[in-house]
Amino acid sequence: MDRRVILYVLALTVSVSVNVILVIRVSVEHDIRWFHIKGRNGGSGLSERTTAWQVSGQESSRRSQNSSMDEQAILRKIGEILGVTLKNSVNIETSETGNKKTDRTGTLPTHSLLPKAVSTEHPQAPWSFNVTAANRFRAELEVATMTQNLFVMTQTNVQLNGSVKYQAGTGYFNITKDFYSWLPRDLLFGYKKYGTCSVVGNGGILLNSGCGRKIDSADFVIRMNLPQMKNYTEDVGKKTNLVSVNPSILKGRFNSLRSKADKEAFINYTWYYQGAYLLISAFTYQRVTKLSFSGYETVQSAKGKTTNASMIFGHPQHLDLATKFWKKKYNITERRLTSGLYLAGTALSMCRKTRLYGFWPFDQDRQGRVLTHHYYDNVTMSARHVKIRQHAIPEEYAVLRGLHDRGVIHMTTDRCSS
Repeated sequence: MDRRVILYVLALTVSVSVNVILVIRVSVEHDIRWFHIKGRNGGSGLSERTTAWQVSGQESSRRSQNSSMDEQAILRKIGEILGVTLKNSVNIETSETGNKKTDRTGTLPTHSLLPKAVSTEHPQAPWSFNVTAANRFRAELEVATMTQNLFVMTQTNVQLNGSVKYQAGTGYFNITKDFYSWLPRDLLFGYKKYGTCSVVGNGGILLNSGCGRKIDSADFVIRMNLPQMKNYTEDVGKKTNLVSVNPSILKGRFNSLRSKADKEAFINYTWYYQGAYLLISAFTYQRVTKLSFSGYETVQSAKGKTTNASMIFGHPQHLDLATKFWKKKYNITERRLTSGLYLAGTALSMCRKTRLYGFWPFDQDRQGRVLTHHYYDNVTMSARHVKIRQHAIPEEYAVLRGLHDRGVIHMTTDRCSS
């Protein structure tokens, strides 16, 4: 069957399945979902029983009536990609890869929108990619966040002499001629542009995992917060296409780039990211804009000499839309999304298949091995958790694990080699 026809049939399934999902959502979202990790050695923080979330029946009913999922918008988005006009569908038959077939009305098998409780006592369950579920969720996410058009600031999505609103707060930044000239002319990352993507978190579970080759086998590799690479490539890989740069890293690790030596240290560090895009969020808070610009100018001055990396600016509107999408859809209570959830969601729009590594918020692995917060440091998970104020990491993990269970993304939470 022609690939275009197959995609068309899958897209038509959306209109019927959306209504079924919303009805089921009312009945399931009032349940309390728990994380439960058996505490060992008096552990604290994430090793204790943690409530992931609870949604009342009243709130669930309200959200089902005012859902962020706009069915027609999703159909239009998929139709735009296929170059056809999509309408509501009935009496079609398709199947979900690795799952049960739909019935003759086109109704898909239901999946709990809330993930099951996760225990480190049991090995990871077999997984298969669910094409229908992935395409449906990807389309919903793209409609809500507009990743294709807004992920990175370009000359196509900001206006010269216009302004952009800071993602946190009420301030605005005026788009000057100089800043406008820094921006790429065209969009950098398209919708489902890449076949497979590896999104690499920095969790201690990656240490001695042997996952480097699997990570590097992806078409596009995304990392976060300028992680240490030297001496860890067997576990985390060598390839990087996009890596986030939190301005706080420039402040803490490179002394806010105050001196020539600080700037040289930063440029030397980017050797690990040759040819990669360095994504910086300069417009989350007003206080980080000047430092972010200093980072850009430092990279530009060394480009083609001691680095081939390129610094790009995340669009504050995209971050805002992504934050609202994840927090509303899953009732996440944190103040700010982690870089992990934000970039995992971005990858879902950019990539046909998304694989996650290093996403594991617990202080021990399945075999009871004590883990550090990052694979490259000696800070324990429990000690680090006490200092985390803006993030709700267990809730985020529950969301991602739920998407894994539905076949939308794949999470590796065990070692990749014996």
